[in-house]
Amino acid sequence: MVMRMEGSDDYGVPRHPQLPAPTSLPVHLPSPSQEAKLPLLSRSETLEIKLNIHSKQRPELRRYINWLERSLDRKMFLSGPRCSSLNIHHNTSVKQKDNINPELTHLALNSQPKNTKKSPHEIVQDFFLINDSTTVATELPVFIRPKEVDLDIDEPITGHIDLVQIRFNNIFILDYKPNLNHPERHASQLALYKEAIQRRTSIPEHKIHTAAFNRHAYYEFE
Repeated sequence: MVMRMEGSDDYGVPRHPQLPAPTSLPVHLPSPSQEAKLPLLSRSETLEIKLNIHSKQRPELRRYINWLERSLDRKMFLSGPRCSSLNIHHNTSVKQKDNINPELTHLALNSQPKNTKKSPHEIVQDFFLINDSTTVATELPVFIRPKEVDLDIDEPITGHIDLVQIRFNNIFILDYKPNLNHPERHASQLALYKEAIQRRTSIPEHKIHTAAFNRHAYYEFE
């Protein structure tokens, strides 16, 4: 129960007796021309805000992203094996789950004009970055050094993660696949993404989850 005080409004907020009630104050809305001049957050600014919000949950990921911006040797991504091209043996199960990501993907793809020059991946990534509060990174570079895996390779394994989300103190590595008729075929790629994130950030393995999705379904790999 809110107690009303003399000289205050219905919520107990003091009101100066010589000022008009708030409802009588003029409200100035920007004209369409003024709205066009209002500053919009850039993609990088949007990402920075989200990282600041979520860094308390997973500061390890923020440190890794900061390191990427300062020190990543991008030449390693020009050659060598890719996560998406390797097929490693990995015991995993695939489960379809209810999730909002397919619905967001549907909205993303339907929001673009037919003559857009963006690829479906770009459309989905940009939409999630702007509209989904849990998405903190897109096209995140990852790598695994040869000595870190029991594979016959002499160059790092590299890849780019489509979407990274932070939910309930857990990291979710998401791969957008327009065709998901056989989600099990992507288990190896996602397992390597998980291995790369775990090694680069030291986030406990049980706190890192992987999933593939499109506008129709969402599958987690366990």
